[in-house]
Amino acid sequence: MIIHRLILLLGGTLPWALAAEFQVLLLSGANNHAWQLTTPVLVGHLARDPRFSVRVCEDVPALTPTDLTGVDLVISNFNTYGMTSPPPVWNAEMRQAFSAHLAAGRGFVSVHAGSSTWYDWPEFLMLTGGRWGKGTHHGKQQDAEVHLSGIDHPIIRGLPPVQVHHDEFWQNTEVLPGNLVLASATPNGSTGPEPLAWITSSGKARSFTLLLGHDAAGMSRPLFASLFLRGCQWAASGTVAGDAGR
Repeated sequence: MIIHRLILLLGGTLPWALAAEFQVLLLSGANNHAWQLTTPVLVGHLARDPRFSVRVCEDVPALTPTDLTGVDLVISNFNTYGMTSPPPVWNAEMRQAFSAHLAAGRGFVSVHAGSSTWYDWPEFLMLTGGRWGKGTHHGKQQDAEVHLSGIDHPIIRGLPPVQVHHDEFWQNTEVLPGNLVLASATPNGSTGPEPLAWITSSGKARSFTLLLGHDAAGMSRPLFASLFLRGCQWAASGTVAGDAGR
């Protein structure tokens, strides 16, 4: 099977279509970061919400349009960045099916370098709203104050407005205009705030991009965990669990 693991978040005893409200397809199996360590952390965060049932795909190039059937949320922890001989990833039929699937009103979440792939596919950049670009760089992992915007949005509503987070902070990220930035930081070496989390308008698709989470330790910290899970809830449903303002 293309989908290598089926993770049932309600004890593993019921069919996943019956066990949860939202079916999640998590793209993994290749990354210029340690996906073997980070993907289990992401799955662990999703396990905190019993509405999610997760399938992890470790052979993304082999996916076909039928693999999207019933999927409410796609998460990318996948890229082929820096590979000397990257495999071909999705023909025109699969790319069209993916775009149409999301445009029908489903969710997409990109984590850290999960947006840094498909550089030959402009529609994917429109979906993610940004990626590692020609002038993008980062310093050593460090502590930085992460400032949440004053925007009233379910992903950040009620969270502390400023939190110290230790991670790898991208600088001069290639970010498209028009994104709704929800979090930013000014790490050492930056001349101004660097966007860390945003939502993108791409048709009816709900897309959330989170640049935090360089490694398993970064993904395990409270701020990442909170933004990731809330971003997934919003992308899947348009709401966030326990959000009093929705």
